[in-house]
Amino acid sequence: MIDTNLIFTSGLFSDIGLILQQSFMQRAILAGLLVAVLTGVVGVFVSLRKESFIADSTAHASLLGVAIATLLSTQALLPAIIVGVCFSVLVTFFKRRSKIDSDSVIGLLFPFLFALAVIIISFDTGYRPELTSYLFGNLLAINSNDIYITVIILVLILGFVIFKFKQLSLLAISEEMAYTRGVRTAVYDYIFAVIVALTVIVAVKLAGVILVTSLLISPAVSARLLSPNFRLLIPISVAHNIVSILIGLMFGINFPTGPAIVVVSTSLTGLVFVYSLLRRRN
Repeated sequence: MIDTNLIFTSGLFSDIGLILQQSFMQRAILAGLLVAVLTGVVGVFVSLRKESFIADSTAHASLLGVAIATLLSTQALLPAIIVGVCFSVLVTFFKRRSKIDSDSVIGLLFPFLFALAVIIISFDTGYRPELTSYLFGNLLAINSNDIYITVIILVLILGFVIFKFKQLSLLAISEEMAYTRGVRTAVYDYIFAVIVALTVIVAVKLAGVILVTSLLISPAVSARLLSPNFRLLIPISVAHNIVSILIGLMFGINFPTGPAIVVVSTSLTGLVFVYSLLRRRN
């Protein structure tokens, strides 16, 4: 029988074994797996509905909540969620109730909120580690409260997706078809806006405002390239995210975790794209 202790105390595995024993790394892995599942599931619907711009702009707009929290010296997650949800719902409202298309609404509101956040941040001239973490992601800085909140959001969203999978699937494929089959499209639009906002804000802790969209879109693209079966999209997307986050965390020992995870995730999508091209030729 192989002595695993010997493996982890020799050569390459020595540092990894020691790091995995640290509580901060254990929290990071747990949080990473939770976010991998959440973004893997929601990302499929975001990709099919072609709403990646809304997800990205929600992340940037939520910086206003972080700026307010920083100025008041409070936790940033709750204000970020409030601002993110309000922004996403407001975009959906204008999309459904006005002649202005959603891209124009986003182009109007997102720069305004982001600029307002920058102005508020400028009032605080001290060092702001929470703000830096929010911009670029820092999975290794995850604390127990972050994990509790992520678990709650994950359970709520997964429960809704499982319970309303048919309606969400129809809406993702075609809103007109969903409406003709009795789906209350307006209600589900607003609910989905809240789901996207919550998912994005939770994932921001991992990848940061600038890179968070990659966690939603890269796995969904890989899934669509690998499988024409709608029901297989979510498992493949989640698997893609889990692999990306675990490998990215290992690279994150020496590099920033958020960018490392995104580089791995996008590289995997690139490999999947090449594989899909070769498969078509055969």
